[in-house]
Amino acid sequence: MKRILILALIALLLTGCVGGKTKVLNVRWKFKDGERIETASAKPEIDFDRIGIAGDRSLVTITADVNGKTDGDFEFLVDSKNPYKKVSNNTLEIKPLYRERGTVTVVSEGITKEVDYDIFGRGIIYLGVNIFEPNRVSGFNFETGELVHGEEGDLTVYWGDRDAIHGNFAEPVPLDGAFEHLQAVNNLDELEYKNGTIIERESWGLMHFVKCKVGYAAFFYHQNGSFVYKYSETGKF
Repeated sequence: MKRILILALIALLLTGCVGGKTKVLNVRWKFKDGERIETASAKPEIDFDRIGIAGDRSLVTITADVNGKTDGDFEFLVDSKNPYKKVSNNTLEIKPLYRERGTVTVVSEGITKEVDYDIFGRGIIYLGVNIFEPNRVSGFNFETGELVHGEEGDLTVYWGDRDAIHGNFAEPVPLDGAFEHLQAVNNLDELEYKNGTIIERESWGLMHFVKCKVGYAAFFYHQNGSFVYKYSETGKF
Protein backbone atom coordinates (compact mmCIF):
# COMPACT_ATOMS: atom_id res chain seq x y z
CA MET A 1 0.00 0.00 0.00
CA LYS A 2 2.83 2.37 0.93
CA ARG A 3 4.52 1.64 -2.42
CA ILE A 4 1.29 2.53 -4.26
CA LEU A 5 1.00 5.87 -2.41
CA ILE A 6 4.61 6.75 -3.24
CA LEU A 7 4.07 5.98 -6.92
CA ALA A 8 0.89 8.09 -6.95
CA LEU A 9 2.73 11.05 -5.37
CA ILE A 10 5.53 10.79 -7.96
CA ALA A 11 2.96 10.78 -10.75
CA LEU A 12 1.36 13.93 -9.35
CA LEU A 13 4.72 15.69 -9.15
CA LEU A 14 5.62 14.73 -12.72
CA THR A 15 2.39 16.20 -14.04
CA GLY A 16 2.92 19.42 -12.09
CA CYS A 17 -0.07 18.75 -9.88
CA VAL A 18 0.30 19.13 -6.14
CA GLY A 19 -2.55 19.41 -3.67
CA GLY A 20 -5.03 19.07 -6.52
CA LYS A 21 -3.77 22.19 -8.32
CA THR A 22 -2.14 21.85 -11.74
CA LYS A 23 0.84 24.07 -12.41
CA VAL A 24 0.36 26.09 -15.58
CA LEU A 25 3.17 27.99 -17.29
CA ASN A 26 1.70 31.08 -18.95
CA VAL A 27 3.64 32.97 -21.62
CA ARG A 28 2.41 36.36 -22.82
CA TRP A 29 3.51 38.22 -25.94
CA LYS A 30 3.35 41.99 -26.35
CA PHE A 31 4.40 43.89 -29.46
CA LYS A 32 5.06 47.63 -29.38
CA ASP A 33 5.05 49.16 -32.85
CA GLY A 34 7.42 52.13 -32.70
CA GLU A 35 6.51 53.20 -36.24
CA ARG A 36 2.84 53.61 -35.44
CA ILE A 37 2.04 57.06 -34.05
CA GLU A 38 -1.66 57.82 -33.50
CA THR A 39 -1.03 60.86 -31.30
CA ALA A 40 2.10 62.88 -30.65
CA SER A 41 3.32 60.43 -28.00
CA ALA A 42 1.38 57.23 -28.63
CA LYS A 43 3.30 54.02 -29.27
CA PRO A 44 0.50 51.44 -29.09
CA GLU A 45 1.13 47.98 -27.73
CA ILE A 46 -0.59 45.28 -29.74
CA ASP A 47 -1.82 42.01 -28.27
CA PHE A 48 -1.67 40.07 -31.55
CA ASP A 49 -0.46 36.63 -30.53
CA ARG A 50 3.09 35.85 -31.66
CA ILE A 51 3.25 38.74 -34.15
CA GLY A 52 5.76 41.52 -34.71
CA ILE A 53 6.79 43.95 -37.44
CA ALA A 54 10.45 44.67 -38.13
CA GLY A 55 11.61 48.18 -37.22
CA ASP A 56 14.40 49.79 -35.23
CA ARG A 57 11.89 51.49 -32.91
CA SER A 58 9.75 48.40 -32.32
CA LEU A 59 9.94 46.02 -29.36
CA VAL A 60 8.61 42.59 -28.39
CA THR A 61 8.19 41.82 -24.67
CA ILE A 62 7.61 38.24 -23.48
CA THR A 63 6.57 37.65 -19.87
CA ALA A 64 6.01 34.36 -18.09
CA ASP A 65 4.40 33.17 -14.88
CA VAL A 66 3.39 29.92 -13.21
CA ASN A 67 -0.18 30.14 -11.97
CA GLY A 68 0.28 33.91 -11.78
CA LYS A 69 3.51 33.74 -9.77
CA THR A 70 6.41 35.65 -11.31
CA ASP A 71 9.07 35.28 -8.59
CA GLY A 72 10.41 31.88 -9.64
CA ASP A 73 13.24 30.97 -11.98
CA PHE A 74 12.42 31.30 -15.69
CA GLU A 75 14.78 30.20 -18.45
CA PHE A 76 14.34 31.57 -21.97
CA LEU A 77 15.87 29.64 -24.87
CA VAL A 78 15.73 31.78 -28.01
CA ASP A 79 16.15 30.72 -31.64
CA SER A 80 16.34 34.12 -33.36
CA LYS A 81 18.63 36.24 -35.52
CA ASN A 82 17.26 39.34 -33.80
CA PRO A 83 18.98 40.77 -30.69
CA TYR A 84 17.34 39.87 -27.38
CA LYS A 85 17.98 40.16 -23.65
CA LYS A 86 16.48 38.97 -20.38
CA VAL A 87 15.46 42.11 -18.48
CA SER A 88 14.07 40.44 -15.34
CA ASN A 89 13.67 36.93 -13.96
CA ASN A 90 10.44 36.41 -15.98
CA THR A 91 10.74 38.91 -18.84
CA LEU A 92 12.51 38.76 -22.19
CA GLU A 93 12.78 41.53 -24.77
CA ILE A 94 13.39 41.00 -28.49
CA LYS A 95 14.40 43.86 -30.78
CA PRO A 96 12.72 42.94 -34.09
CA LEU A 97 15.18 44.41 -36.58
CA TYR A 98 14.82 41.60 -39.13
CA ARG A 99 11.90 39.61 -40.44
CA GLU A 100 11.96 35.98 -39.37
CA ARG A 101 10.07 32.99 -38.08
CA GLY A 102 11.56 32.21 -34.66
CA THR A 103 10.96 30.28 -31.46
CA VAL A 104 11.18 31.06 -27.75
CA THR A 105 11.17 28.14 -25.31
CA VAL A 106 10.35 28.99 -21.68
CA VAL A 107 11.24 26.61 -18.83
CA SER A 108 10.17 26.98 -15.20
CA GLU A 109 9.44 24.54 -12.36
CA GLY A 110 9.94 21.56 -14.63
CA ILE A 111 7.41 22.84 -17.18
CA THR A 112 8.36 23.73 -20.74
CA LYS A 113 6.40 25.87 -23.18
CA GLU A 114 7.44 26.59 -26.75
CA VAL A 115 6.23 29.72 -28.56
CA ASP A 116 6.66 30.07 -32.31
CA TYR A 117 6.39 33.60 -33.69
CA ASP A 118 6.58 35.65 -36.88
CA ILE A 119 8.33 38.98 -37.41
CA PHE A 120 6.96 40.44 -40.64
CA GLY A 121 8.58 43.01 -42.89
CA ARG A 122 7.32 46.55 -43.38
CA GLY A 123 7.55 48.24 -46.77
CA ILE A 124 6.49 51.36 -48.60
CA ILE A 125 6.49 52.48 -52.20
CA TYR A 126 6.14 56.13 -53.16
CA LEU A 127 3.27 57.22 -55.37
CA GLY A 128 2.56 60.40 -57.28
CA VAL A 129 4.02 62.64 -59.96
CA ASN A 130 7.38 64.34 -59.48
CA ILE A 131 7.52 67.42 -61.73
CA PHE A 132 11.29 67.68 -61.24
CA GLU A 133 11.97 64.05 -62.19
CA PRO A 134 9.09 63.08 -64.50
CA ASN A 135 10.80 59.89 -65.65
CA ARG A 136 11.79 58.68 -62.19
CA VAL A 137 10.77 55.11 -61.32
CA SER A 138 10.18 53.92 -57.75
CA GLY A 139 10.31 50.29 -56.68
CA PHE A 140 10.40 47.85 -53.74
CA ASN A 141 12.43 44.65 -53.47
CA PHE A 142 10.93 42.03 -51.12
CA GLU A 143 14.08 39.89 -50.92
CA THR A 144 16.16 42.74 -49.49
CA GLY A 145 13.29 44.71 -47.95
CA GLU A 146 14.56 47.89 -49.59
CA LEU A 147 13.39 50.68 -51.84
CA VAL A 148 15.14 50.41 -55.19
CA HIS A 149 15.07 51.91 -58.65
CA GLY A 150 11.79 50.67 -60.04
CA GLU A 151 13.13 48.36 -62.69
CA GLU A 152 15.00 46.47 -59.97
CA GLY A 153 11.94 46.07 -57.79
CA ASP A 154 9.23 43.45 -57.44
CA LEU A 155 6.74 46.33 -57.18
CA THR A 156 7.20 49.26 -59.53
CA VAL A 157 5.59 52.70 -59.82
CA TYR A 158 6.05 54.80 -62.96
CA TRP A 159 5.53 58.39 -61.91
CA GLY A 160 3.18 59.23 -64.75
CA ASP A 161 0.77 56.54 -63.48
CA ARG A 162 0.20 58.41 -60.22
CA ASP A 163 -0.95 55.43 -58.11
CA ALA A 164 -0.76 52.29 -60.26
CA ILE A 165 1.65 49.69 -58.84
CA HIS A 166 3.05 47.25 -61.39
CA GLY A 167 4.06 43.68 -60.59
CA ASN A 168 3.53 40.00 -61.22
CA PHE A 169 0.39 39.34 -59.15
CA ALA A 170 -1.90 36.44 -58.32
CA GLU A 171 -5.59 37.06 -57.61
CA PRO A 172 -5.95 38.92 -54.27
CA VAL A 173 -8.28 37.67 -51.54
CA PRO A 174 -10.19 39.54 -48.79
CA LEU A 175 -8.30 39.91 -45.53
CA ASP A 176 -9.45 37.55 -42.82
CA GLY A 177 -7.91 38.77 -39.58
CA ALA A 178 -4.99 40.67 -41.17
CA PHE A 179 -1.93 39.49 -39.22
CA GLU A 180 -3.41 36.07 -38.50
CA HIS A 181 -4.22 35.76 -42.19
CA LEU A 182 -0.65 36.62 -43.14
CA GLN A 183 0.65 34.04 -40.66
CA ALA A 184 -1.44 31.36 -42.31
CA VAL A 185 -0.44 32.17 -45.91
CA ASN A 186 1.60 29.39 -47.51
CA ASN A 187 2.36 27.62 -50.81
CA LEU A 188 2.64 30.83 -52.83
CA ASP A 189 4.49 28.92 -55.54
CA GLU A 190 1.24 27.09 -56.37
CA LEU A 191 -0.69 30.24 -57.35
CA GLU A 192 -1.08 31.55 -60.89
CA TYR A 193 0.58 34.91 -61.56
CA LYS A 194 0.41 37.42 -64.36
CA ASN A 195 1.76 40.89 -65.03
CA GLY A 196 -0.66 43.59 -63.96
CA THR A 197 -1.31 46.56 -61.72
CA ILE A 198 -2.99 47.27 -58.42
CA ILE A 199 -4.27 50.60 -57.14
CA GLU A 200 -3.35 51.40 -53.53
CA ARG A 201 -6.64 53.10 -52.63
CA GLU A 202 -8.50 50.01 -53.89
CA SER A 203 -6.20 47.56 -52.13
CA TRP A 204 -7.08 48.13 -48.48
CA GLY A 205 -8.71 45.05 -46.98
CA LEU A 206 -7.05 42.71 -49.48
CA MET A 207 -4.20 40.22 -49.25
CA HIS A 208 -1.94 40.50 -52.29
CA PHE A 209 0.46 37.89 -53.65
CA VAL A 210 3.54 38.71 -55.71
CA LYS A 211 5.93 36.58 -57.73
CA CYS A 212 9.23 38.35 -57.17
CA LYS A 213 12.36 38.38 -59.28
CA VAL A 214 13.63 35.94 -56.66
CA GLY A 215 10.97 34.20 -54.58
CA TYR A 216 7.42 35.08 -53.54
CA ALA A 217 5.73 37.54 -51.16
CA ALA A 218 2.34 38.22 -49.61
CA PHE A 219 1.36 41.65 -48.28
CA PHE A 220 -1.49 43.86 -47.14
CA TYR A 221 -1.73 47.62 -46.62
CA HIS A 222 -1.46 48.50 -42.96
CA GLN A 223 -1.24 52.26 -42.32
CA ASN A 224 0.02 55.53 -43.76
CA GLY A 225 0.64 53.95 -47.16
CA SER A 226 2.92 51.24 -45.76
CA PHE A 227 2.35 47.52 -46.11
CA VAL A 228 3.18 44.48 -43.99
CA TYR A 229 4.60 41.45 -45.79
CA LYS A 230 6.30 38.12 -45.57
CA TYR A 231 8.72 36.70 -48.11
CA SER A 232 10.04 33.29 -49.07
CA GLU A 233 12.49 32.30 -51.77
CA THR A 234 10.52 29.07 -52.36
CA GLY A 235 6.99 30.23 -51.60
CA LYS A 236 6.85 27.81 -48.68
CA PHE A 237 6.83 29.00 -45.06
